[in-house]
Amino acid sequence: MDNSRSFPYVTFLSATPILDKYLEQIDHFKDMNYYQLDWEEKDIVRVYRERTKNPINAALEIVRYYQNGNYPSVYVNGERIYSKECVIFLNSVNNIVNIIKQTELNPEEVNIIVGNSDNNDRQIARIGEGFKRGRIPLKGETHKKFTFCTSTAYAGCDFYSTNAATFVISDCNRPNTAVDIATELVQIAGRQRLACNPFRQFLTFVYNVNAEEVEQETFNEHLCRKVNVTLDEIRDNNNAGEALRAKRIKDFRRIPDNVKYQDSYTMYDEQKGEFVFNRLAYVNEQYCFDVQKFNYQNGVIVKKLLQDSSFDVSENQTYAVYQEQLKHLIKKEPFVDRMQAYCEYRAKQG
Repeated sequence: MDNSRSFPYVTFLSATPILDKYLEQIDHFKDMNYYQLDWEEKDIVRVYRERTKNPINAALEIVRYYQNGNYPSVYVNGERIYSKECVIFLNSVNNIVNIIKQTELNPEEVNIIVGNSDNNDRQIARIGEGFKRGRIPLKGETHKKFTFCTSTAYAGCDFYSTNAATFVISDCNRPNTAVDIATELVQIAGRQRLACNPFRQFLTFVYNVNAEEVEQETFNEHLCRKVNVTLDEIRDNNNAGEALRAKRIKDFRRIPDNVKYQDSYTMYDEQKGEFVFNRLAYVNEQYCFDVQKFNYQNGVIVKKLLQDSSFDVSENQTYAVYQEQLKHLIKKEPFVDRMQAYCEYRAKQG
């Protein structure tokens, strides 16, 4: 953003709308003209959503179903088409690592699409020999049975699988891990590009809510305390003696990105050569809190946001059959319950 000031004309583009209340808190953006594009022709993606206490268990069930050859299917022009590949979006590399280890997948079955960082590479290496960070196959290249993605692949990445189904697993244990269903789901829904893939019309969203429900007033108090700590920390760090200041700069650089702003909004500005207040981190925490509180904790709002984003949650025959399969795919059920569901399904088919 600092470098952009040297250009006479600058346009910032985002595939997702950003609320004014966030932009107005950032001096760089608040006085800019803001345009929102309204696309006339839109593809409809049907969403099956499932709220559960443990989304990661649901992800394990999905993987195990595919491992055992129990593929979900849809009928297209009277022909039954099976999904023999799946793309699973998660909001942490650690979750991906644990799922692969628990299901004992082989490297040749798995493609891991995550951010390019040494920390991510180290986590993936923990799985075992042969596992490494992958890339998205180009059009015409072979896709693996399981593709795991973090937010790196939410936007700008295209998949050309002929039969991959898409699953979004949102394990919302902390506010900053929340997936914004009003925006990112729309991004994810457009990642499958081939029209011949019938599963590109469907999206399975499995999510939970934070067990610790924080009221707005309590959250505001938390922000206030964190701001005060930040101001004290910035003052102390910048006024510290040369040796101590150098140590604190070194310590800050060692902090992993995913925990850097948990306790304060202090950052070291390399260009200014001093500690400063990271307002973007401050605004982002407010944004994540709003996402979690207002989008996740109310199922009605979840459904409404999906409708507002041009998702069609109405059921036709194809979607109803596919949704019924997904219901049993996600939940771990006793054999008796599964057999009863199978008998009911056969009875409906006449």
